[in-house]
Amino acid sequence: MLATISAETLLEWREYYAEHGFAHQMDNWRFATATAANWNITAMSAGVKMDTPVSPSDFLPSTGDPEPPRELTDEELMDLGASAGGMRFECPDS
Repeated sequence: MLATISAETLLEWREYYAEHGFAHQMDNWRFATATAANWNITAMSAGVKMDTPVSPSDFLPSTGDPEPPRELTDEELMDLGASAGGMRFECPDS
């Protein structure tokens, strides 16, 4: 790649990197790559047949607008806890 860009462009990118950096994007990519590799190796060793291997981009944060968080009802929270194997305890005084 370096053979295809000019020295001027390389210096511009060097200045940009010095000013802004790429820290969180590189960290996200590094963790996504490690997670995808782990996922694919675990699937292969477990004998899971996948049409295509999982890609690191599957583990990157979405670039779209995230859905705003909403307040869950008590019943929804109890259902989520029960589905995760939790146990419901009720106080007799409440």
